[in-house]
Amino acid sequence: MISQPKENCQHKNEPSLLLSPDENRLLFTLLGKSCRSLATAVVQVFLSEPPQHCQWLKHCCGVACFVKDSTRRSYFIRVYDMDKKKGAWQQELYLEFAYKAPQPYFHTFEADNCQAGLNFADQKEAHLFQKAVNDKIQSRLQNTIEKKQTEKSYEVKSTQLKITPMAPKNYNDLNMYPVKPKKKKKKNGSKKISKAEIGMPTNFTHIKYFGFDPNTGFHLCHNVDGHLKEFFSMAGISEKQLQDNSTYTYICNFIAEHGVVDAVQANSQPKRFSKLI
Repeated sequence: MISQPKENCQHKNEPSLLLSPDENRLLFTLLGKSCRSLATAVVQVFLSEPPQHCQWLKHCCGVACFVKDSTRRSYFIRVYDMDKKKGAWQQELYLEFAYKAPQPYFHTFEADNCQAGLNFADQKEAHLFQKAVNDKIQSRLQNTIEKKQTEKSYEVKSTQLKITPMAPKNYNDLNMYPVKPKKKKKKNGSKKISKAEIGMPTNFTHIKYFGFDPNTGFHLCHNVDGHLKEFFSMAGISEKQLQDNSTYTYICNFIAEHGVVDAVQANSQPKRFSKLI
């Protein structure tokens, strides 16, 4: 005899205590392949009367199933009409869903558009149904808390791993951050003068001058008055000294600054100019 494989308990539907096995099997076929009933009970469904919602109105009778819908990845309270073999009413569990039991046989919760109440035919079924719903509410709440804690912990670790540059502790540390030198702006007074800004010469007069040859040294040029040569002699300036470049430069500057050429021409006595040297 070949034994039949046992049904996995995790995928087993919880039957109603008031229904026969055939009725339970029929009910489970109405759920669909991707759905499983975690609790099953015979109930009456009451909804609050709009707009004040202060009175209960009987909506339908049937079998309530607390369904895990794997396709929609959610949980539902679904009520099935066994005579019509179809669903009569449902409510999805939302994030802040609260399931209350003001009476052991009468449970209430807030539906999408009104208050809903389940009046159970059997008090034991009512207890099993309440436990299944509240266990799932607590499980989802715990998962939400753990997820938030994990996200918070990840954010803290990510913040700690961020590297921020340290500010220098003192002035000497500023040398670690080189600064490019600024380009100096040219002063207004350093502007170059163009040729157009230079005027023509005025009151030009030709004067006698000295020349210097690298081979022969210092010499008088172009009809230099003979008294100037006598002046060099009286001043003790030899021809050898005149051949020296530095001595030549000094004599030129001295003659130009003191007007020696004009003085020599105006006075024939060299003794009067010996004090100029």
